[in-house]
Amino acid sequence: MPLKGVFLPLGYSCNNNCIHCFLPFADNPTNKTTEDAKKRIKQAAEYGIDRISLTGGEPTIRKDIFELISFCRDLNIEIIQLQTNGRMLSYKPFCRKLFASGLNEVCISFHGHTAQIQDRITRVNGSFEQTLKGIKNLFDVIKGTLPKEALFPNIVVSSHNCRHLPDIIRFFSGLGFPLIEIEYPRLMGNAWRFKNDIPSRKEAALYMKSAAEVARQIGTELFIDDFPVCLSDGFYDFNAYTRHGNDQIELDLSSTEMRDTEKTDKLHSDKCNSCHAKGFCPGEWPENAKNFGWDSFRALSSIDVNNINRSSGAKA
Repeated sequence: MPLKGVFLPLGYSCNNNCIHCFLPFADNPTNKTTEDAKKRIKQAAEYGIDRISLTGGEPTIRKDIFELISFCRDLNIEIIQLQTNGRMLSYKPFCRKLFASGLNEVCISFHGHTAQIQDRITRVNGSFEQTLKGIKNLFDVIKGTLPKEALFPNIVVSSHNCRHLPDIIRFFSGLGFPLIEIEYPRLMGNAWRFKNDIPSRKEAALYMKSAAEVARQIGTELFIDDFPVCLSDGFYDFNAYTRHGNDQIELDLSSTEMRDTEKTDKLHSDKCNSCHAKGFCPGEWPENAKNFGWDSFRALSSIDVNNINRSSGAKA
């Protein structure tokens, strides 16, 4: 059975102000109350989800974060994931308390292998050092209790880190991460304001291919998310829609109803209509299509898709 997960934004306050953030607090000046967050968590549990991802904004700056994690545990939610920039985890007692409350998976937003790159993207001086310390604390705290795969970094692509992706993969692997996620941004919020700092998907694909080659060489697993199948030549084996296509159902709980935002919000072009990957590739965000157009997209034949399935071990 596919893993069924839900993303629950607890609010949009954040101690970073990333150039790629598509839901910055300036555009969404709201945070859920503890009562409302628990109501949504209970709704997700009753729906029968396997994993809940507590996200934001930055969840760790909430005073009730330990209470909310414990609430998830008490409802017997199997995987309790925290999506965080990791800065608060630089305080080891705070880090320990998160896991004592029931946390068992962490996705860390970390976008560069140097302070110059990371701090420029987050627009906070010192964020690199704090996140790096948080990561070291994480590995120390979970030692012997959780597998290393329970921790993984998420790299959101921009012009500041794109050409460095191979080096970033080496750096993260050296820190001890067996799994690394790369994600392309949706051009909303800050990402739209700084759209000149976001490379086209075609350009990003060139560096993702190089990053994939490095990952294979050093034995690191990549999870390349939110990237169209037809632009993934050279890393089909790491594309979320091919290799992991039927393994996960991800729903969003930012509103009162759970929905699959990729199915409800993404678009297909005329080229996509004849593409044999359309059944498992959700297409493109409307904002991205508006800015970059559809020129780089192409329709894949049934032979193309069969070859992709063989090369990636796809379940699509």
